[in-house]
Amino acid sequence: MARNILTIFIALVTFSILFGCVATPQQMVESNGIIKDYLYEHPNSKVTVAPYSEKIVVKSFWTDNCKNSINFDRNYYLAEVEDSNLTLRALFEKSQMIFICGVITDTSTNEIIPQTNSNTLQQKTCSSEGGLICDLNQKCAGNWMKVTDTDRCCDNLCKVGLTVDSKDTTPEVIEKAICEGVPFLDCNSNQKCTSIAIDRNVECGCAKCEEKICTDYGGLVCPRDTNCYGNITSMPDTQNCCLGVCYKVEVTMTDTNDTNTTQ
Repeated sequence: MARNILTIFIALVTFSILFGCVATPQQMVESNGIIKDYLYEHPNSKVTVAPYSEKIVVKSFWTDNCKNSINFDRNYYLAEVEDSNLTLRALFEKSQMIFICGVITDTSTNEIIPQTNSNTLQQKTCSSEGGLICDLNQKCAGNWMKVTDTDRCCDNLCKVGLTVDSKDTTPEVIEKAICEGVPFLDCNSNQKCTSIAIDRNVECGCAKCEEKICTDYGGLVCPRDTNCYGNITSMPDTQNCCLGVCYKVEVTMTDTNDTNTTQ
């Protein structure tokens, strides 16, 4: 008897673990980034989710207004987000609940409300917006972008952070693990870096150092008809690098003949 009770208890726990934590379509819709942003702007909206049927919204409504191609041989969920003024109708691919397209209409007139550059709300991923997804040990060299698939989308290069930013997960300085194994150089004071070693869009360090030339020190080579007012030093590109200014020598001709005096 005790063994049977134990078996039933284990079965119930297993069932709860396997099925109790699975999100419902309603929860997955409400957790979608685009829907969350819309609900933030329209907090009194009511969300309803149901399997898509052409009896509710005809196919032409989507094909006429959505940039994304829709294969109606697949199964979809229709989410309707309604308040007193507007209705957002959004289509989700059923198996993975991927946002496909959303169209906002005026509740009273059923007219479509134009959005930026189109009539529809589109899925904005980091790649579609031209960004780069930074690892946890990286900082964004530009600005973090607001997209639907990640909160670490950068509009510039990802760089290994020497200080902790708001998206780091630990208070310690994170090692440059992403650049591990990438050879790079430390140029000395007489050298300049002419090539950067990059690993997965991260600037790891200098890949090539070259000797500085005359112009790198603010010098110049004076033309033949000029002199250097300053120091002349030898550089890799010239032996006559003027660390100063060049000036032209004015030559004055003097008459050395005796002047005849009339007696």
